[in-house]
Amino acid sequence: MPTTLERPQASTADVAKAFNLPPLPAPPEPAAAAANPAPPAGLGAQWLDKHQLATELGIKVRALDYRVAAGTLPKPFRNGHRMMWLRSHLLAWFESQALAAGKKRSR
Repeated sequence: MPTTLERPQASTADVAKAFNLPPLPAPPEPAAAAANPAPPAGLGAQWLDKHQLATELGIKVRALDYRVAAGTLPKPFRNGHRMMWLRSHLLAWFESQALAAGKKRSR
């Protein structure tokens, strides 16, 4: 019956010393993580898929597809089969539509 050889576990400091590497920095303290909280889910996300966008707009996914096809919403980026919108592009597009609507009314 073959026996397995057990290697002694080397610590990170031992490996660094053996290869003349500088020691690893200490891990960040938990207080540092609390100082930089993650953005809130939904509103802080950079990219939106069509389900997230439909939820934020308060419409159904099918209505979202119709509006994209009709040109009343900007076209998405495609990631394989997924349709994704960049939040900053949506905000800029909505702003330009509001400005264009204001110019049409002022004539």
